[in-house]
Amino acid sequence: MWCPTTSCPSCTPPLRERGHRQRQRTGRSSLAWAPLIVSCDRTLTVSAWWRGIADGGGAKPRTGGEPVGSHSYDIEATSAAPIDVVFDVIADAPGWSRWNRSITRATWDTEGVPAPGGVGAIRALGANRGPLSREKIVDFDAPNHLAYVIVSGPMPVKGYRADVRLTATADGGTHIAWKGTWSAWVPGVSSLLTKMVRGFAEGAAREAERLQEELRN
Repeated sequence: MWCPTTSCPSCTPPLRERGHRQRQRTGRSSLAWAPLIVSCDRTLTVSAWWRGIADGGGAKPRTGGEPVGSHSYDIEATSAAPIDVVFDVIADAPGWSRWNRSITRATWDTEGVPAPGGVGAIRALGANRGPLSREKIVDFDAPNHLAYVIVSGPMPVKGYRADVRLTATADGGTHIAWKGTWSAWVPGVSSLLTKMVRGFAEGAAREAERLQEELRN
């Protein structure tokens, strides 16, 4: 569900509530997350998934375009599949829609070196509706390391970078270390993004195992 565009965050309160979903008598908002675009002539366009703060009295997003703070995640997963199979699953952008239920649109906007998904490539990922997240590959060292940065999209983050490092295990499987850092304008983004990327790591691990099983048969 899309929210209406608000006024400039530099000169007005962060957001206003709409329709019948007004604040309860307790003074707390019961609104939820949803995509929202905030922009004006005075500031750069800021993307946010914000429609109020969940009950509990969390801090409101800051005005003036200042990040709430720096955040990071450090996610680990294991796969019984060999390292080259796991790397191919993660590096194949169009294939993400086959194994990740939250992503139904996945393609290459720009190919990199080596083609298609090497350094300089830009992949576009997203759900059925809404804007796509465009991520640029900035490091490609198959089958050990893949790094990417977000160049545009709906997530309210700045300076996002993720590094995916794979290590072969003694039993022929793969250890996945997926680390990311960013600054965010909106409280709660850290837990949301961490949960989402954990799903990426686990999903890639299971998809690689499925593909390896197909190869054996």
